[in-house]
Amino acid sequence: MRAADTRPTGKAAETVACGLLSDGLRNSRAEIDLRTACLPREALGRVFAQVMNGTPELFYVDSRLSYTYDAAGDVLSVTPVYRMAGEELEAARRFWHDTLDQVMASLHEAQTARQAVPVGGRPAGSEADTVLFLHEYLAQTYDYDTAGGNFDALSLFRDGVGVCQAYALAFMALGRAAGLEVDMVTSREMDHAWNHVRVGDAWYHVDVTWDDPAPDTPGIVSHQYFLISDARLNGLDTGASHIWNEELQARTSTKYEDGWAFNGSWYPLYRWSGAYYYVKFGSNPYEYALYRTDDLSQIGISIVGQLANGYDSRFGALWLNGFLYDTTAAGAERILWRCSLDDGSRAEVGRIPFTETASEDGAYPADRDGVGLRYAAETGEVEAISR
Repeated sequence: MRAADTRPTGKAAETVACGLLSDGLRNSRAEIDLRTACLPREALGRVFAQVMNGTPELFYVDSRLSYTYDAAGDVLSVTPVYRMAGEELEAARRFWHDTLDQVMASLHEAQTARQAVPVGGRPAGSEADTVLFLHEYLAQTYDYDTAGGNFDALSLFRDGVGVCQAYALAFMALGRAAGLEVDMVTSREMDHAWNHVRVGDAWYHVDVTWDDPAPDTPGIVSHQYFLISDARLNGLDTGASHIWNEELQARTSTKYEDGWAFNGSWYPLYRWSGAYYYVKFGSNPYEYALYRTDDLSQIGISIVGQLANGYDSRFGALWLNGFLYDTTAAGAERILWRCSLDDGSRAEVGRIPFTETASEDGAYPADRDGVGLRYAAETGEVEAISR
């Protein structure tokens, strides 16, 4: 009687191969032995992508690899290509961990500013609060890489620019560091990547790339693709449905799609004096008002009923030290306003010359030009930045 064949097959073979490949790449092995996985060579690309897409800290591994296989077509070994080694890799890893630590410190500070921390515990910020913080951080801090050269999260952190894959890997790394369950979703049809994240008992889509405008405008952050279901994701007027490669359980929860402070907002939300501040748009899409809420799930109260009647999504805003700075049109200028979050008083503080101009590289026409606002710490001034 012959012994039963216990070699892994199918999904089991891929699971074993993922473990072996992940361990080998984490340890920068020159050759990784996959014989015990019995992995068919046609599955190697899928397994390699699964490991790379699920492990943001493998930023030093190139997308190329070579492999050997036996007569049956099973992979024997893999020879990866590493972009970094030795002192360069160690320095990159230190930078990586320092970046994650800095963002987690900022998250901790933001959460403790809103509520007391249990003795010996972490801030009790909700998972939705944490997801929002990371969404706003990435969209406000980094820009889309129109040159298309930065695909990994380290390059995004280091250079300040990255493509959708870099955004998704960075969101995954930061989310996991904050204790969230986060994965990356990919689409061959769209040549695109984004995330899904678990909040409570349900999973949701988050696409930071599509919520960060290109060309970049400091002070503009969309929330169209924030904590949404499959139906909402594919119902948005984007010109293309999101089609993904991974086998995902249906994302059916619509909990965060209506009635929350961030719904429909094109400015980042701001934490100040224990509350959230945000700009809400009225029935007339060009009207916008300033609101305050203690809970993201509530609309809150209006501080200023109408900031202006000329909102344009090409122009950003800035929250700074308890004030909202924004601009409105005035002929060939933009009026710079400052609004107090304490009493709602609003005053003109400057004028910005502005003429729509196409980008120098020809990537964007003049009608895509706008003005963003940012704080220059070195001068202590609010700067206007043209797209």
